[in-house]
Amino acid sequence: MQTILQFIGLFILLILSFFGANYMLNGDIILSGGISLTLVILMYFLIEFLKKRKVQITKSKFSTGSILGWVLFTVLCIPSGLLIVHALNVEINAKKYLQGYANNIVSKNQEVINLFQTENKQYISETYLIARNELESYVNSSNETVRDSIKTLLATSRFGIENLQEIDKTNFTNSAVALQSALEIRSGNLLDSVSDRSARVIENNAYLVENWSRLRVVTSLQELENMLEKNLNQLNKFLVNENYKTNIFSNPNDPSNEVLAVLTDENNQLKIVKANSNLASFSELWGQYKPYWLIIPVFIFFFLLLLPFMLEKTAGTYVGGDDEEIDKGGIEI
Repeated sequence: MQTILQFIGLFILLILSFFGANYMLNGDIILSGGISLTLVILMYFLIEFLKKRKVQITKSKFSTGSILGWVLFTVLCIPSGLLIVHALNVEINAKKYLQGYANNIVSKNQEVINLFQTENKQYISETYLIARNELESYVNSSNETVRDSIKTLLATSRFGIENLQEIDKTNFTNSAVALQSALEIRSGNLLDSVSDRSARVIENNAYLVENWSRLRVVTSLQELENMLEKNLNQLNKFLVNENYKTNIFSNPNDPSNEVLAVLTDENNQLKIVKANSNLASFSELWGQYKPYWLIIPVFIFFFLLLLPFMLEKTAGTYVGGDDEEIDKGGIEI
């Protein structure tokens, strides 16, 4: 019975300490396994040592080795307790939130892509119309001031049409059509890159978070976050290079949406607000949920771990000698 209880406690310690370390170490399975296995081995031999010393204490009332053993046991209980609390806090409190967070990443990513497609189509259409109308005005105008003004406008980075010497009333639309085609090709390549990355990362990681694959959930969340950031960075560069209008991706109708809200600064740079639940930080997760009640199962666990020591039987109890008849004490059987 003692052996069964001992191995149940050690097994629980192995599992929970591994998951706690795995969350704290951002999914480093090898290091997490090493930490949990080391704790289990130390706890096993330490409890065995204390069980043997229990007899020594019974005989002599004092054992320096036992005192050192209890000090070491207390020291080991600190990291073990932290890992256990962290694992339970993630499993009980943070799990559902992070599963929803992963879904928000996927939906926000698609929302950004869809919005960019809509705005890009409108931007290309407007750019084509402006270029065509300006070119038409250029070929139909004899006013040099007006023509110079049109030259200046079309030479800007949005249009990039500089050579107007060969443009006339028969071919002025060709430059506008060429500009439109160039914009469609560049934005199409961008969307293909973003869509391919999104499909690959979501396919490989979203279901792992949804099904809470404990060995890979941390890295899967990071992959999803990195995917969205890379997509936004890529879109940022395109927006800056193409001189898009500002605030394309802002959400003024829902300012309270802080989870993965896409923000736009004055330089038209997209930003995201990441999840509040940081699995790698014990203090942040504890401060967020304040699960003081989790201390209770930890104490119950350590009680279970010490139960074999408490149930260990000794040969007898120490008794003192009589004042006159017996000079020394002995073992009462």
